[in-house]
Amino acid sequence: MPNTQTPASKTRFRFLRSRRFFVCAAIFSITGIWLFCGGAAGLAVSQARAALTQRDVDTAQDWLEIADWFHGRKAEIAFLKSRACRRTGDLEEARKWLDVALALGTDRGTVQRERILMSAQVGRMRDAEPWLSELLFNPGDDGREICEAFVTGYFLNEESQKADDLFATWIADFPEDSYPWIFKGKIYYRLDRFSLAEESYREALKRDPESSDALTGLGSVLLKQKRPEDALVQFRRCLKIHSDLNGPRVGAAKALIILGRSEEALTELNLVLASEPDHDEALLKRGKIHMAAGRHEEAVRDLKNLCRLRTGGFEHRYQLALALRAAGRDKEASEHFEFAEKGKTALNWAEKTTSQYPADTADLGVRTEVARIYLTYGNPMTGLAQLSVILNEAPDNRQALEVLVAYYRECSEFDVSFVRLADVYQARIDSLPAQKDVSSNEETPAVPVVE
Repeated sequence: MPNTQTPASKTRFRFLRSRRFFVCAAIFSITGIWLFCGGAAGLAVSQARAALTQRDVDTAQDWLEIADWFHGRKAEIAFLKSRACRRTGDLEEARKWLDVALALGTDRGTVQRERILMSAQVGRMRDAEPWLSELLFNPGDDGREICEAFVTGYFLNEESQKADDLFATWIADFPEDSYPWIFKGKIYYRLDRFSLAEESYREALKRDPESSDALTGLGSVLLKQKRPEDALVQFRRCLKIHSDLNGPRVGAAKALIILGRSEEALTELNLVLASEPDHDEALLKRGKIHMAAGRHEEAVRDLKNLCRLRTGGFEHRYQLALALRAAGRDKEASEHFEFAEKGKTALNWAEKTTSQYPADTADLGVRTEVARIYLTYGNPMTGLAQLSVILNEAPDNRQALEVLVAYYRECSEFDVSFVRLADVYQARIDSLPAQKDVSSNEETPAVPVVE
């Protein structure tokens, strides 16, 4: 058959074929990118879920940031970000991300369950406990989350029998899981019930002999029981498996100090501070070793760095005062001795007030003042946790927001990243309506003058 195509028609045919090729290539490329992004987001989300299951919140948050890059599964990412924030105790962020997840289409029942767990975790059992039976009857994939949150709430409210009963359910439902026993060990450790804490950690190690949390926890309990040699064995065992962890290395240093082997302890502490210069426990222990050895200026250096971190309140300032006095710097020392004395008085008031006014009934102003005292003179994590609970109940509480701004402004003197946090809370204050003069009818205790 003769070829009837003219040169012009051949050129047009080649052009159409070429255009069709590029259109198809573009479609395949877009489809491939879409599938890749969706698959990559899915993989990152799966890794984040696995990390949360392992209680590795930092890794989970890293995976969620990666998942964000691929612009997929936004509702699920927001929900998991909320859960990760709840795990760290940052209820402000947790609530924000949960609202985002709901707006993006997360099931209302799932969101409601997470809000119940938030209430339980901070001890608001009057809000959470009515839902417990229903949650346990239909836990879905959240059985561990439910048990952990409610056990925490029961212990916060000193309802130890209810906590023990729920522990029994948790352990029965997950018999091979080491974490309930680790969690139990941590709770008993904080309650100074060291024999029960030891038993719990040993049960955890039966299920996971290489658990760093269980090994380090057991070592810490043995130190409290005045068994430093046994404790050192556990810390060394942990370091043999997890050589990069600083927690068991500091534990080993503590045991060595008690055993009179301070120079060996100093070697361990130097290793910790080489990798983590702001490790507060290592700075404190090394400062004390220098003090005992008569190296007073070295002690002052470490203890000043420690106080700059604002992690131990008046007790750290007292240690610094002792070092300054030993170094012959009495004028500087007197300032820190005065701070320590004020802090001791304020914390005594805060502890007495907390025992007299249960967390769910006390006046918000009193609770905020207690939190401020912990931020200034005690353990800042305690103060931040208390403020988080207050702002979960009353998001626009001006006094609590002002305390947070002041705290983060002070922290920014050694870490500029705190400036952003201070600015965030200041913006919330600025957005509030003008303050009204409202007096409380509740009877509240007198606050000591601690400024």
